[in-house]
Amino acid sequence: MRRQFKGRLLVITASVASFAVVALHIGSMHTLANQGKSFTFGGLRSFEVVPLETISETSSNASIGDLNGDGCPDILLVKGRHWQLRSLIFFGDCKGHFTPGPPLPSQTMKSYSGSLADMTKSGHLDIVLSNDSPDPKVVLLNDGHGNFTIGGTYGDPRWSTRNAAVGDLTDGHYPDIVVANRMMPSYVCLNDGKLHFDCRPLEDSPSAATVAIGDMEGNGKNDIVYACRDSCQSLIYFNDGKGNFTRREPWGPPHSSTRALALADFNGDGHLDIAACHEELGCFVYLNDGKGNFGKGIEFQKLGAEPYSMIAADLNKDGRPEILVGYVNAPGVIYFNDGSGTKFQPVPFGDGKGAIYGMAVGDLNGDGWPDVVVARSDAPSFVMFSRPFQGEPLGKPTDSVSQNAESQPTAATAPSAPRVKRVSVQFHNLDDAQSTSRSQLMQDVTKFIQGGAPYDESNANQMKAAIEEFWKARGVAVRVDVSVVPFPGRPQLVEVKFDVFKQ
Repeated sequence: MRRQFKGRLLVITASVASFAVVALHIGSMHTLANQGKSFTFGGLRSFEVVPLETISETSSNASIGDLNGDGCPDILLVKGRHWQLRSLIFFGDCKGHFTPGPPLPSQTMKSYSGSLADMTKSGHLDIVLSNDSPDPKVVLLNDGHGNFTIGGTYGDPRWSTRNAAVGDLTDGHYPDIVVANRMMPSYVCLNDGKLHFDCRPLEDSPSAATVAIGDMEGNGKNDIVYACRDSCQSLIYFNDGKGNFTRREPWGPPHSSTRALALADFNGDGHLDIAACHEELGCFVYLNDGKGNFGKGIEFQKLGAEPYSMIAADLNKDGRPEILVGYVNAPGVIYFNDGSGTKFQPVPFGDGKGAIYGMAVGDLNGDGWPDVVVARSDAPSFVMFSRPFQGEPLGKPTDSVSQNAESQPTAATAPSAPRVKRVSVQFHNLDDAQSTSRSQLMQDVTKFIQGGAPYDESNANQMKAAIEEFWKARGVAVRVDVSVVPFPGRPQLVEVKFDVFKQ
């Protein structure tokens, strides 16, 4: 029998570091309340990992909130990414049980994130889904009992949308939406309260997979923290209070690729800081001087497993948030904050399967301690219940997290072939009805080629044969082409790309 879950309060929702602004406000006020008081490290916590589902799909996001008005926290599990799937809701009863909610009206979509916010001030939490092209980006309206209807759309269905952050950008009006688009400009979509959105491009935003909203200057106006996805400069867009963002300042490296981002006050000085993981560089905390200025960053994790998602939350109730990072084909890691915002103790979690694409934090069993929902792609999603510390909280750190698998090899150990940075499967002329099968296939890719290992042509040919046999068994004739694509400026790294063509 599957273990069920319980809880009471929405605390934080995030996915691939997309934030609902209410979560940032809660965290910020909690820190301000502790400002000036002596700090005592709350210690480590243990966690009991329990499956949320038994199937492995391309889940991409998790959010927590009371969706049916009974005072108990519910779970939104977002699914899709490049494949059209149906997102799910689970109703909690405050007694440790979750039951599936009614089907969402959005049917199957390529969803990356699902933010919970009261978009029309009805008193109920609605759902803002960010969907990849060609699916429309939709707002699902809640009737107060957890039944949803499509209330409106925002932006352009052609946008290659990855995430959407929701928060008030117009000084006390309705929640607005910031859209993170890959390989094209990102947008601000201002809400008139009737779900009509005025969408404006963010200048100098060439590509993004994550974006966050928070008051970075402490002036009561929510700003936009934009993280560049594809080797460009990340920026902070400062808000004039009316939804105009003419002033912007850089943060982080000038040519970085970032998909894991979180905002929180890590050192307890009352100012929101930035945590981010940059591909090929590692993970850093950027401390805020209170005026929206950030230094070069303090490294808290060296280059290792590939980071896909991040959230920040106070898991040990000491008034300082921890950093949770989700990785690809490696355990996630909780970085416990010593209170300074500069030193963190890593503790891994999970079995390292699939990719942790999104996480949410909230008290799910009513014991007063924050628990974690983990949405995984190509592996079952799960819940972690907080427990008192007992020895190793979640097992010993593993080499898959700690080793520098993607760093340049030394001359003594350099392989004759470049290292595999990414394995991708591109499907051509396969209709959407095959999306579930495609998801099943993706689970087996890394059994043949492990990210960070030297490229092996025989393994690539085995993978090609396995893909062809997979579809043949399903009555679909395909042709598979294999190519090795170098990374610009990184000759030691390559992508192994399998192009699958329906015959």
